[in-house]
Amino acid sequence: SLFNLSALQFLSFEMNQLTRHLPKDAGRFLLNHKELYLGANNFDGLFPPHFSNATSLQILTAEDNKFSGPIPLELGSLTQLRRLCLWGNMFTNAPGSRELSILTSFTKCRM
Repeated sequence: SLFNLSALQFLSFEMNQLTRHLPKDAGRFLLNHKELYLGANNFDGLFPPHFSNATSLQILTAEDNKFSGPIPLELGSLTQLRRLCLWGNMFTNAPGSRELSILTSFTKCRM
């Protein structure tokens, strides 16, 4: 799997018109990843909770896709994460919901 690259620190798929949903275990093996860019594609389905395994992740962008469902609570365990961009998707979280409480530690967050 492309997401099974444990030594990789930077990965960008931005603006490639990629489609379909990401594998459920996407991010499971990204232990040393610092930056992951998934924005401006056509990814759909649920946002994979296994991105929370990338404990060194500092930047995660997945804006302007077609992700749906709730933002995974697991993202709250990414203590190094400083930038999270998820705007332009179809997430179902309501303002003030428990899932959105994970956003308090980020210095830059665009929903």
